[in-house]
Amino acid sequence: MEENKQDDENEYEPDFDLEDEEEILIEDKGGTNPDDDAFDEIVGCLQEIILSEEFENIQSDFFKKYYSIFTDDDENKLEYT
Repeated sequence: MEENKQDDENEYEPDFDLEDEEEILIEDKGGTNPDDDAFDEIVGCLQEIILSEEFENIQSDFFKKYYSIFTDDDENKLEYT
């Protein structure tokens, strides 16, 4: 009986490799609220910047250069300003 239970569980496992997945973008153009549309457009632009390879390189270089300055203290240092 235990063997049948394991077979049933394996039957419903997804049959795909996460590394082979393509990126899926869902985009909604326009809505009933112009403010929401403007906000969505701004967030989309920020997302493109943050996810870009150039931004990742800039961020990585910054961390490598300044990692020793930042600590886990509650107080801000003069170096932060």
